[in-house]
Amino acid sequence: SRVARVAEEKNGFFTKPSSASSDPATFYFSARDVAASSWAFASLDFFDESLFATLASASVALCARGAFDARALANVAWAHAKANVGGDEAGRRKLFQSVAGALTDACAAEPFFKDSANTDKEMSSRDIANSAWAFAKACFPDDALFDALRLCAVRRDP
Repeated sequence: SRVARVAEEKNGFFTKPSSASSDPATFYFSARDVAASSWAFASLDFFDESLFATLASASVALCARGAFDARALANVAWAHAKANVGGDEAGRRKLFQSVAGALTDACAAEPFFKDSANTDKEMSSRDIANSAWAFAKACFPDDALFDALRLCAVRRDP
């Protein structure tokens, strides 16, 4: 299938094939695209090791650039926890550490606590719950993240 062929390509799905840049973090896909792809493949129970390793690598690089909004981070965490594939233990740890740090920062950001016109970037109650579930499912407890999610939930629904 086409999806299987994409999964076999070494980062070809996410990087520019003939880019002048040798930076592996030069993506065709935006952070939103990577998050949506992660979520879609996990939702379809398509747990290809190579595909999720590539998605994890892309997600780590995008986290480092601060490219994800909180909702996308929740989707990435949920997808990778559900898939439970995508590289070795060190790679999964790096992914969940990157997402945890970015989510903790996102939860602390002012727009996530207030009603704002930019509701597309706010974490919903579902995003908060999915994030907590993902880190518990992945056996990656992060006290700072869980505290931030708790505060985000409390401030969202006082």
